[in-house]
Amino acid sequence: SLEAEHGTLSAAHEELRAGHAATCETLAVAEATLTRVQAELESTATQLAQKDADLRASITSVMQIQADNAAQVKNERERGEKLEEEVRGLRETQGQLMADNQAAALEVERQQGEINSLNGRLGESASAL
Repeated sequence: SLEAEHGTLSAAHEELRAGHAATCETLAVAEATLTRVQAELESTATQLAQKDADLRASITSVMQIQADNAAQVKNERERGEKLEEEVRGLRETQGQLMADNQAAALEVERQQGEINSLNGRLGESASAL
């Protein structure tokens, strides 16, 4: 019966050895998979860090462009307001010049009337002489 027990133990031992070999093989595959996944994870983390840095740089750039555009718009508005002020001043000056011109034309007409009157009297005086 020792032989039977030895045979049973040998079969159990062989079964354990086969199970151990299968477990070792499974463990090796799992370790290889883990190593590959860790490498992919590190690569992905590096790519994400680069994309994060690029995105932050882009955001900074866009913010600078917006600030520059806002400053340019402000300058253009101020320039537009100054031009509007200048136009108002020129219109006032034009109105004043037109009024002065009209007054001058009336004065010329009045003086021409005086000249005509004086010429008429001069003609009468010359005829009387």
